[in-house]
Amino acid sequence: YDACTKYWNEALLLWKQLQEKGNISRLHRKMANVLWEEVGDTEKAKEHHEAALKILEKEPESVELASLYEDMAHMYYRIGDVTKALSWAEKALEIAKKLNAHEAIASSYASLGTIFSFTGDWKKAIECLEKALKIALDNGFMDTALRAYNNLAVGLPAEENERRLECYEKGYELAKKVGHITYQSWISLLLAWAYIGMGNMNKAFPLVEESVALDKKAGYMSHLSMSMCALGLVYQILGEWDKSEQYH
Repeated sequence: YDACTKYWNEALLLWKQLQEKGNISRLHRKMANVLWEEVGDTEKAKEHHEAALKILEKEPESVELASLYEDMAHMYYRIGDVTKALSWAEKALEIAKKLNAHEAIASSYASLGTIFSFTGDWKKAIECLEKALKIALDNGFMDTALRAYNNLAVGLPAEENERRLECYEKGYELAKKVGHITYQSWISLLLAWAYIGMGNMNKAFPLVEESVALDKKAGYMSHLSMSMCALGLVYQILGEWDKSEQYH
């Protein structure tokens, strides 16, 4: 992530010299996403969102503006501000539909579905997430497909446990196939939690170990505490108290 940010900052300086507003706003959005989602620095991410907004809201509606709104919605529901998240997600979907921008439509539905699950509107949540998943898979938007698999599984009711497991398993395999380390870590941990709940430590343990290892490898700091917590619980269940305490 440090190397990524370094190169984007260098590119940003060049685009500013060339006064390429579209590329400047796009890089601000991408930098914001890495900062809040992977690094965990939401305050710095907000600065980049604001910089992109200042450019794009003075221009005609665009796919980039829809993508920016969606990323802001995604960030706000992750930090617990559901009201702001819903407002940005609805704006994103409206523009994306108007411009027939399939990738932005899919990601907006993914955010809306997750937001509705937070508000307890499970019917709308599942409907939006299923739309997101179909559009993403049909068009090869793997990042959004992974998010939809993950969040759909979380939103499904308890009586659909088999379908939940299927979503996790398909999402996990897809993450490995496309080499998406952060989603591989995220979904493997949630799949492990499902197995822990079923009392299947043989399946849970390697998944949790993998999640911790991937978080450390990728510097995925916003997720590492969760994977370590799960590993501590697994060791606790297995009766290995010293290791459990260490990871907790």
